[in-house]
Amino acid sequence: MPRDWILEVQQGLDAVCTMRLRLQGESLVEGDVVATCRSLDEFRDEIARMKAELDGVLETARQKMETLQKEGAGSRAGDPAKIWQEMELTSSEKDMFALFNGYSSSDRQIIAEYILTHVNMFKGRGPLFSEHYDSATHLLE
Repeated sequence: MPRDWILEVQQGLDAVCTMRLRLQGESLVEGDVVATCRSLDEFRDEIARMKAELDGVLETARQKMETLQKEGAGSRAGDPAKIWQEMELTSSEKDMFALFNGYSSSDRQIIAEYILTHVNMFKGRGPLFSEHYDSATHLLE
């Protein structure tokens, strides 16, 4: 969706024009100033600077997307039922937490969904998992 760019060019008292670029939109406060410049060259430089910054934002987004795709492709989760069996067989709560927390966030979410929907929460380690699982961080704490 294109943004509403508002360009103001005003003649100053000192015969120098002032250019002001504002962005109007829902996510911004009405009239947020993006750039104020006193010459066309300064305005051109400011636009070039903003383009370079946005190119940097785009590159950061590309890198983050690649990282997320690699994490998804490298999922270690496998079968959540087998992972739960491994968790139940750990020698201590600490080992169980370490095993679970060692998975990626997306894998922990998948495993937790399985445990919370398929495991009896009234016996074994089910209640322990339920009590210590943080749904915001997907960690056992």
